[in-house]
Amino acid sequence: MRIKKTPGEIWQEYETGVAYKQSIGSRGLYETVRQNENFFIGNQWEGVNAPDLDKPVINILKRVVSYFVSTLVSDDIGVNAEPFGGANTPEDKLFMKILSQQFESIFENCGMTAKNRDAVRDAAVDGDCCFYCWFDPEERDGAGNAGQVQVEAVENTRVYFGNPQVWEVQKQPYIIVSLRQLLSTVREEAEANGSPDAGSITADDDPNGVNREQESGKCTVLIKFWKEQGTVRYSKTTAGAVVKPETDLGYRLYPLAWFSWDKIKNAMHGQACLTGLIPNQIFVNKMFAMSMQHVKNMAFPKVAYNAAL
Repeated sequence: MRIKKTPGEIWQEYETGVAYKQSIGSRGLYETVRQNENFFIGNQWEGVNAPDLDKPVINILKRVVSYFVSTLVSDDIGVNAEPFGGANTPEDKLFMKILSQQFESIFENCGMTAKNRDAVRDAAVDGDCCFYCWFDPEERDGAGNAGQVQVEAVENTRVYFGNPQVWEVQKQPYIIVSLRQLLSTVREEAEANGSPDAGSITADDDPNGVNREQESGKCTVLIKFWKEQGTVRYSKTTAGAVVKPETDLGYRLYPLAWFSWDKIKNAMHGQACLTGLIPNQIFVNKMFAMSMQHVKNMAFPKVAYNAAL
């Protein structure tokens, strides 16, 4: 399989991924995520044309999701390394102890407890969550040591699998992660990497973004990962320019972790906990709105009399 590496080819793969997300379900992934996010935060009457009707919000969905999240991440995650298939010598035990302590240090520096909570919340509300891990040589820990492992949560609307019918990350022919960055930042990065196309990078639109405000002066940057000759490589491009040329990371595995709330067969995206509960939430809100309207209409007794008497 030939790996597509030019900005135009990568952009075309990105647009194919966008079309797939737009075709999921009756609304498409982008609209589903936007609706779920609105219902989670309590914006549950958007688009309803009823100016004379009170619009109460009895947000049962947020309490349900918060309960699930607190149940799943109530305990911190720890790693205890043990030798596999070898003699458990004193040297092995010392090495495993050092390795376990290093894992604990990475989790502490990355703030994994808070990020795990955010990831589970994203999966429950949006359907999926994703972690992107990389090594930052410029970051320093509390002791001043240079180089730290960094972890970033990535929204499911920004991740595009080469084969979206398969949810396993390591089986993908390639993975694209889209970013929205300031035009000046992208140009500066391209110039620092010696890209001859830096001056041709222009701002573009993001009609599929969940948050569409403050989009002017930004452009879409695509990070593409693929495996070649046994290692993972990546590049950063825009629609028509190279921001960072092809780089060999030296990894054997993609630096991404993917989790779906409820898996759907033959699909990379799962179903969110909120999606099936939204009709219940709508009924609860309507019921309270009608009750309030009834109370307003019937709060005081109506006077009836016969004018002929």
